[in-house]
Amino acid sequence: MSTKVRAKELEWIKEREAGFDLKSIPKASLPEYNALHDPNMRHYFENSNVQKLLYQSGQIDKYGRVINLEKVQSKLHILEREFKAAEHMEILRQKEEADMRVNFCFSCIFG
Repeated sequence: MSTKVRAKELEWIKEREAGFDLKSIPKASLPEYNALHDPNMRHYFENSNVQKLLYQSGQIDKYGRVINLEKVQSKLHILEREFKAAEHMEILRQKEEADMRVNFCFSCIFG
């Protein structure tokens, strides 16, 4: 193949690609796949070792029912906020206790 023919072919390909616009193509989203709800995977998930792993990772409850992680996630968020608030209150209490000790010591020494 000669270089002129090859150059012409490459030029034609570049022109053809320039007319192709990905932005004009609508994006199609696939539905989210969850193997725990797939009836074809039931035999696999009936294995006791697999169920033990799923239970330990929090994907199923002790009765073998699938846990909706989105619902649980909102509950976890609330619990995390409560723990942070409790930690903050504990830090404030410790600071207040330390200030009381310092003031008590100064009153004993200089009182």
